[in-house]
Amino acid sequence: ITVSKDASSPVTAIVYDNQTVTTLAAKFDAVTAGYNITDMTVTVGASANTVVQSVMIYDGATLVAQGPMTTSTTAVFNGLSVNVPANSNKVLTVKLQLGTVGVGAGTTGATLTTSIAAATDVIYTNTSTGVSTSNSTEEAGTATGSTTYVYASIPTVNRVALPTTVLASGTQVLAKFDVVSN
Repeated sequence: ITVSKDASSPVTAIVYDNQTVTTLAAKFDAVTAGYNITDMTVTVGASANTVVQSVMIYDGATLVAQGPMTTSTTAVFNGLSVNVPANSNKVLTVKLQLGTVGVGAGTTGATLTTSIAAATDVIYTNTSTGVSTSNSTEEAGTATGSTTYVYASIPTVNRVALPTTVLASGTQVLAKFDVVSN
């Protein structure tokens, strides 16, 4: 099994607190044999413990597992049953439920970088032999999501309609926008 960041993974973002955000789409490739992923560790980042309330793993729209941070930087999932058929791949999405940011709560500007390393964070079972494996030389890769920064509030820039769309001589309004807080 190899793991890598899928093209559908979100880009670097600035987000506000008290919401669920997607931080990584990890692609698991099975070559020559099928595997069932049974255990997985998701590393979220140094300041995750102040902001992240729970970590969720999805297979498409289906919730596969959900749990709290088990250490200040990781969430461990045991007893999974995610099948990756031979010569194909499976994309699992990691979502984080964020808590409150501010005085007496999570750290403002918290940096969340979600990752899963095949060699150390994934245990899987070969579907044809039933052998469970981890830290194998057959495993390769790390899926690391783009950095997400968490704040109590973020500005939103909205385009405002122009008074006219016809260009004429003289002074013209070419762009209009407003900025609001969430």
